Amino acid sequence: MRIKGNGYVHIFKPIDECPHAADPEPLWQESWVVYFWDIEHQVYLFLRLSQEPNRGPGYSAIWLNIWTPGAIYKHTDESVPLAPGDRSANSFSSAGGACRYQYNGDHTWTVNTKDARVHLTIKDDHPGVGYFPESAGAISSEASKNHIEATGWATGSVTIADKTYQVAGTAWRDHSWGKRNWYNMRVHRFYPALFGKELNLFFTTFIGGDAKLVKFGTIIRDGAIEIIRAFDIVVYLGEDGVSNRGGRVVFPLDGKTHVIEHRPQTKTVVSLHQHFQCVDCMCTVSMGGRVGVGVAETSNRSQGGTERPYVAPPNILENGIHPA
Repeated sequence: MRIKGNGYVHIFKPIDECPHAADPEPLWQESWVVYFWDIEHQVYLFLRLSQEPNRGPGYSAIWLNIWTPGAIYKHTDESVPLAPGDRSANSFSSAGGACRYQYNGDHTWTVNTKDARVHLTIKDDHPGVGYFPESAGAISSEASKNHIEATGWATGSVTIADKTYQVAGTAWRDHSWGKRNWYNMRVHRFYPALFGKELNLFFTTFIGGDAKLVKFGTIIRDGAIEIIRAFDIVVYLGEDGVSNRGGRVVFPLDGKTHVIEHRPQTKTVVSLHQHFQCVDCMCTVSMGGRVGVGVAETSNRSQGGTERPYVAPPNILENGIHPA
């Protein structure tokens, strides 16, 4: 992959996709995330698996969010005790295999709980990239010091309440390791727009404890990646001040102003971790005549609050099976 224009871009090596040894930092964590869209079958996934070996006796966390036409499965647990066998040279797991990630050139996710089962294999379209430099302030020093992102194509199966779907579709993934201070993360916006191998865009904004707004955008096209600095994200925020219903991104490129609309395809889910509210809505996206998929992901703790949020129906905060 070529790097076009100016701006920090790091191309990671395959070995970086595997687990890393923790350092003594008390807030050290390592995490994997995947988003998946099967538009034909209306099946969507947002999974996160992390380990925090220096928090108390050591914990892992799982965020399992699965949307199907018949039901929605939501399960978040931030304090699963670490157990022997939860980490190998190329894999991570939690809660006795309730969620597991393995890297063997491709990326395989499995979920195995009483109410949900997933088997998903992702083939990357391009090497994993990172674009948060050391000079990025709190997003690098407090949240995402090492951060890999990539897109690809995924296939597998998803089962909820004994209904199984054979799925195939676009996937976006990340992998991060290093210090993460959840209380330092005040506000963020993550609005990717994926149009297939020929065009993918990521837009991220972040405000941390340093009270500085940082913005990072990238575009991958024609085998090259370049940085986009000038863009605006507008969130369609619900009346509860937490849930979102999509949004839009406006940015200049190639002498023109482009608008990407994120249109919700799912109810919003809210995943809590140490009082941080990660809010996700799976979307289709449009830009001119192009149609693709994306995520509307937001958080809003601008005053540093730690109260459990009120989330207005039909959006989802509590664990369990929910009507689609």
